[in-house]
Order: sequence, then C-alpha cells, then structure tokens
Amino acid sequence: MPAAREAAFAAIATHLAAQLPGVTVERNRRALISPDEPLPIVVLRDGGHEAADDDSAQLVRYSVECLVEGFVVETDARIGAALNDLHARCIAALCNQPVAFGDDALWLHERRTEVEIAEAGDSAVPAARFVTTLSFDLLSPFAGGPFL
Repeated sequence: MPAAREAAFAAIATHLAAQLPGVTVERNRRALISPDEPLPIVVLRDGGHEAADDDSAQLVRYSVECLVEGFVVETDARIGAALNDLHARCIAALCNQPVAFGDDALWLHERRTEVEIAEAGDSAVPAARFVTTLSFDLLSPFAGGPFL
C-alpha cells in the first residue's frame, strides 16, 4: 500500500486527468514546457505539509499542499482568455467536488494563484502559465506520519 501522501497525490492526478478531456495532465514533471509541445498541459506537483494540533492519539491531521500549473498558447488577443479558461476548468475539477480517496474523499481548497504571460522576447508565440496552490486535509495514523 502506498504512503498516505502518495496515495492522495495519485488520486488527485487521476481525478484531474479524468475531468480535463483534451488536456495533457502530468505529475511532478521536471522538464521545461515548450510552446512547441501540444498544449494545454497541466502539471500537478506534490507540495509540503504541516501537522495540525490535534488531541487524538491515534490520528494526525495534516494540511497538505499541491501545486497545479497550467500552460497554454494562443493568439495575443486570446491568451488571457485561454489561460483563465484552463484555470477555471482546473478549479472546477478539483475544488467544487470531492476527490475519491479510498473509502473517503479529499476536499481541496484554492489558496493562491500566480499568472505569467510570456513577453514577446521570451517566446516566439503567445504563451502563458498559471501556478495555483491548493490544500487539503489528510488524516494519517500517528505512528509513521503521512509517509507510511
């Protein structure tokens, strides 16, 4: 059985891919995204976590973060609209419904979003990306934490 964190991130990636037909969804991609690739692309990145104070001796509640990065290319006139549309689709897929997680569900919450539209000197085509930080609570047995 995978670690609780791994199982949660895998469930989120599977759910996101199922909710975004026509969009490539990858997890923890290290290679740079090129405007020459078929876009849009969404990359889910594992984030950190913080243990919440809890009185339970059996379970620990962790606030876990993940990053969702979206990449688009479009015309100058439509680049902002294309980026906003992809962002809205990602948030609708992840934050407006539960993500199945074994016998339970994960509820994700948007925390912050940053947007970058490439300058003409940086990209031959109009390209843009957003990075959204999401968080969710994860309960884990006290012994071993979220990695076991």
